[in-house]
Amino acid sequence: MRWFEFCRKYVAGRWRTSTAKTREGVADGLAAVTLAMVKRGHGAPSDEQLRLAFRWGIVPANAGEGPPAALKAAYDWLTTTDRPVGDVADAAVFEDVLYRLGYKLDGSPAAGDTYRRRRALNTALEHAVVAGDLSENPLQRARRKHVSSNDVVDRRVLVNALQARQLLAAVSYVGSWDRCRGRRLVAFYAVLYYAGLRPAEAVELRRSDCHLPDAGWGTLTLRETRPVSGKQWTDSGERHDRRGLKAREAKSDRPVPIPPVLVAILRAHLDAFGAAKEGRVFGNERGGSGRLIHLLAGVGGGTGVCAPA
Repeated sequence: MRWFEFCRKYVAGRWRTSTAKTREGVADGLAAVTLAMVKRGHGAPSDEQLRLAFRWGIVPANAGEGPPAALKAAYDWLTTTDRPVGDVADAAVFEDVLYRLGYKLDGSPAAGDTYRRRRALNTALEHAVVAGDLSENPLQRARRKHVSSNDVVDRRVLVNALQARQLLAAVSYVGSWDRCRGRRLVAFYAVLYYAGLRPAEAVELRRSDCHLPDAGWGTLTLRETRPVSGKQWTDSGERHDRRGLKAREAKSDRPVPIPPVLVAILRAHLDAFGAAKEGRVFGNERGGSGRLIHLLAGVGGGTGVCAPA
């Protein structure tokens, strides 16, 4: 069994029961390792092109299709010079596999979350053992310590209350005034800052989930998220997936108390723009989620800002 064909079958087997983010994460981890499982030589494509070709080719819907013209050379190289699965147990190859798990393309250490996600390769290799493509999983005997990256948050550069108000004012000027893009995003950024919501949670916030009294504190009741993964990873063919809250049961919700300043911002936002499609709080001038908000929701699991003291 060749490496790429093994990866294609492995991903296809997990596809039906996995979320879009999980599918993308598995593909990304396998793509990183694939750089060690492809032979190199004169005319070899760049690592970045090989990764892109792998991520395209691993999607089950693309099986049997010709690759895009921009990826054809890399895809042909990938599918003709990939190693047998058993080569992962070779000492030199396995050393390169471990390197690819812990480092980015530019040679800098990968973030802790990235390393842990790529380390899920262990599950794929266990599958290879069960399928008879490997006699043993070499990761089980590897004790290499991961080199930590310098991604610790510097508290000195976190947004404080004054800066947050200035940033929200600045956001209101983004884009043309008649389309109101910036003014629509003020409340979006405000819920990230004042309520600590994840971007994907804010995108799915509904009017019915908001308790916004005339005075005092209010409450946001979170029920769903809309993480962005890309059309190739979702079953619906849309750029976002619809999921339950992170690390919670599928039908559970999470109430979030919000201060009076955020209550006022949300009330002003709904008075000015109303609710979007399906009762969502945030949308563009056509009532949709808007490409910019989808991009913001794909930034990651965290908010990217600091809640006020």
